[in-house]
Order: sequence, then structure tokens, then C-alpha cells
Amino acid sequence: MVQPSNPQDGGTLPVGHHSERQLSRHLVAGTGALAILLFGLALPLGAQGQEVPGEVTDPDAEVVEPEPEPEPEPEPEAQPEAPAEREGLTERQREVARALHNACDNVRQTSEGGLTSRQRDLLAVCEAAAADEDPGPNYYDGLAPDEVASQGRVSMQTMRQQLDNVADRMSELRAGATGVSTRGLSLAMHDGQAPSRLYGDILGGGASSDSDILAFSQWGVFVNGSAALSRRDSSDAEPGFRSRSFGLTTGVDYRLTPDSVVGAALGITRTDTDLRDNAGGVDVDGYNLSLYGTHLLSDAFYLEGIATVGRNRYDTVRTVFSESIGNQSALARPKGDEYALGLNAGYDISNGPWTTSLQASFDYLRGEIDGYTERPRHPDNLGAGALLHIDGQTIESQTAEAAVQLSYAASQSWGVMHYTTRVGLAHEFSDRSRLINARFQEDPTNTTFSLRTDSPERTYLNLGAGLTAQMAQGRAAYVFLETVEGQSGYRHYQIDVGLRMEF
Repeated sequence: MVQPSNPQDGGTLPVGHHSERQLSRHLVAGTGALAILLFGLALPLGAQGQEVPGEVTDPDAEVVEPEPEPEPEPEPEAQPEAPAEREGLTERQREVARALHNACDNVRQTSEGGLTSRQRDLLAVCEAAAADEDPGPNYYDGLAPDEVASQGRVSMQTMRQQLDNVADRMSELRAGATGVSTRGLSLAMHDGQAPSRLYGDILGGGASSDSDILAFSQWGVFVNGSAALSRRDSSDAEPGFRSRSFGLTTGVDYRLTPDSVVGAALGITRTDTDLRDNAGGVDVDGYNLSLYGTHLLSDAFYLEGIATVGRNRYDTVRTVFSESIGNQSALARPKGDEYALGLNAGYDISNGPWTTSLQASFDYLRGEIDGYTERPRHPDNLGAGALLHIDGQTIESQTAEAAVQLSYAASQSWGVMHYTTRVGLAHEFSDRSRLINARFQEDPTNTTFSLRTDSPERTYLNLGAGLTAQMAQGRAAYVFLETVEGQSGYRHYQIDVGLRMEF
């Protein structure tokens, strides 16, 4: 029988002992694997997937890249506001702003070979206006050519003065004036229209028994003078102005029959106009030639006609920028033609010392001012490149008036005194609001912009009263006061004084 070995004798261990040793080794290995697993779980998420030193990574393994977060879209840049769309601008200022900045855009796009000094100045004006907090009154008002509207108004005034001077002469002829006649100087304070055809019948009425006054010769000469003061308030479309006008008319006439006279007259005028708010001025020098005639159809009814042509020169100064901005003015000297036609009729109803005169008149006036290009007063100052070319202008007026005049004659030891009152209703049929067309000189595309003038007053009243002294030897003196009602924005106070002497 085989005996189990004794380990102390160097034999092998029993089977039970061998299993315990294997189990111990398995427990150690399991404990190590568990420790490694717990260590891996403890690593941060960002470290997982990274190559660990000493660890072999599978090169064929697919690497999943994390999707990048989308970048936020940039906010769109705010576009600068268009100069013409800025708040606080009037419609006129917006029109000028559009034209100015369009001209600058055209210069930037079309200029080749470098900019001229005037083009650079135009761009500087655009930049200064765009950066200004209140560009309307500081820039756009000065660049607007609304002062040009006063040229047309002054042109109408000078023509009316000539018509009135000639009409005064025909009134004298109806009264029996002979030889050389001077009516002195009339002073009118209104918008340029002096009273005419006012004293023709009454100047000779009280002296009808004087054969020297009623006597006539075939030829006669006369000199009439007039001075007018006018005032107009500013509006959104036009600047106001104050005007002083002086006219002198001399002529010669020929009596065809005791009831018919024809003649010709030469007139010269000078008008000084100052625009309000230092906006500039317009001075007008002109001359004109008139043909006229009067005819008595009966002792009570008469007809008159006047035709006038003339030529004017306009010295214009337009303030562009004040001294605080650039001290710049635009100068020009355009010329123009004028035409006028006047038709008058009257009927006198006498009843003792009282005379009622029914009067009607129609005047057609047309003024044409040539186009012109402005030039800078200070070529080196800001604004020299922002001046304008103004297109030609046409101004028309068609005015009719119906009037009633009441006169009373009172005999005096030295002659006859006449007391007169007059009411006239006038209506303007033409001269609607006009468009003044202009363009910036440096605009390579010659783009035109327009500004509209004020509409005329359509219907208004002429109210007046006066005194006339008729003395011996054909001498007469008078004073007449008149006011015009119904024309908003105007001041119409009229004073007429005159003296007539016959030789």
C-alpha cells in the first residue's frame, strides 16, 4: 500500500494544498482587474478616448469628432439715413438735399483722371451737410434758388409802372392837356401797382369854361415820374423782400382829331430789392418803349390802349452760406425781355357837382428772363462748387379790374376842389405758381430739380380816397391814398402826390 508523502520529507503537496494556491492567484488577478476598471471609470469624460501612454491604440478604429457648435450670425450694420429723409426738413429742403447728394454721387462715380477743385468743394459741402445736426437752415436753405422768384415779381412791377405812367398821360389828354406837361413825382407804397386813369376826368372838369385849358394843339410832350415802395412777407416757398422802384417816362403825342390822340413814350426804371433775412438782393435796370392812343366815343365814354416792349438787366446776389459756415454768395447778371398790353374803358355819369365814373381795365404782362450760370463771390471759400445753373423763366399776368369812382367838385376863389373816392375789384387770371428749374453746375449728369413758387392772390380790392386842386392856367395838384385788401402776406399802403403844369 502506498503511503502519502510527507512534505517535510521533500515529497509533493497533497492535492488539496495545490488548489488553495491556484485560488489565491485567481483572487489577486481579479482584484487587480477590478482596480483597473474602477480607475478608468474615475477618469473625466474629456480624458476618455485619449491615448494613454503605454496603451496600444487601434489605428483602424473610427474616430468620431464632436460636432462644432454653430457660430452666432453677426448683426447687420445699421445703414446711414439718407440726407433727404432726415426728420425736420421741409419739402423744399428735401428737394435740394436729394439734388445735392445725387450730384455728389454722380461726381464720385463718373469722375476720371482726378477731381477738379470745384468738384472737391461740392463733395465737401455734401459731407458737411450730412454731418450737420440741423442741415435744413444751415445748408439746404442757402443752396435753394428760391430767391430767383423775386426776379419775376420785380419784372411785373417795372412793367406796371410804365403802363401807369403812360395811362396818366392819356388821362391828361382827355382832360384837355396841351403843350408840355409834368405831373411831378408820385409815391406809391404797395406791391408795385400805382393808380392810373384816376384824375383824367376831374382835373379839367371844374375848369370847363376856361378856353385856355380846353384849347389844344396837335403836338405835345410830357414827363412823368413815379416811385414805388413794396413789401412782401416770407413764406415757405419764397423769401420776403422790400423793394424801392423809380421810373421816369417821357413821350411825344399827336392829336389826330379833337377826340383821338396817338403817341410814343420812352421809359427807364431802376429797382432795388433787398431780400429778408440777409438772403441777398436783386437790382433791376431797364428801359422800355410804349405806343399808346386814346379815343373819346362821346362826351361820356372813352377807350384807351397801350402796348409796351422793354429790356431789363438783373443784378442778382444770392446768399449761399453765412460767414459762420463759408461766407459764400452767388452772383449773376441775367437779362430779359418784357411785353405788356393794356386796355381801358370808362363811362362818366354827371349830375351837377357829382360825377360817377364806371371804369374797367385789362392788363396782360409777360416777362422772359434768360437762363444763367452763377459765379462765386469768394472762389476759395466753401460753396464755390455748389452753385447753380438757372433755367430761363417766363412770367405772365392777366389782370382785370372793375371800379367805381365818385367825385364831387366844389368851387373855390382860386379854382375848383375835387373830392374823390374809388373802389376797385381786381382779379388775376394768370401767373399760376411757377417752377424754378435749376441744376448744380458740377453735376456731370446735369440732373435738374425744381422748386415751386407761391400762387398769386386771385381776387382783391383797391380802396382809395383823394383830393385834387384845379387851378388857373392848367395847374393842378393832388394827393391820393389807397390800400389794397385781400392779399395775404403783402403790405399795400399807397400815397400818390402830383403836380401838373402846362406851357
